[in-house]
Amino acid sequence: MERKWIIGLVVIAACIGGISFITMRQYSVYFYTPQEAKAQAMELSQKEIKVGGMVKPGTLRWEATSLSLSFVLTDLQAAEIEVQYHGSPPDLLKESAGVVAQGRIAQTGALFHAVKLMVKHSEEYKVPKDQHAINPALLKQSLFKE
Repeated sequence: MERKWIIGLVVIAACIGGISFITMRQYSVYFYTPQEAKAQAMELSQKEIKVGGMVKPGTLRWEATSLSLSFVLTDLQAAEIEVQYHGSPPDLLKESAGVVAQGRIAQTGALFHAVKLMVKHSEEYKVPKDQHAINPALLKQSLFKE
């Protein structure tokens, strides 16, 4: 009787593990550096990928009327890719900021059409300089209905 339970649990665990592995591979979008993306541009141009790097200073261009954004993504070495994005830029996007762009790379590797931009934010918390500037009455009013 115990042997049947052990075999059953092993089969169930193997099924769960197999399904998890297949699902994870199907929905993963790999992260490439600009150098890796440019080197493999021909084969990567057929699928959606993520490319991460830093916004090169002096290259950030935003046209509010057409919602057109472009900048150069660099790995701070020799590789650079021009990124084009249509839509509102993330609030934290600025020069020298860490960015992960999701989209498709051109076959030449020189241009990346992004559909999503993710900007790295600082992990450092800074206490406000004037801690007493918070109005306690306003805070209470916003948190609790009276």
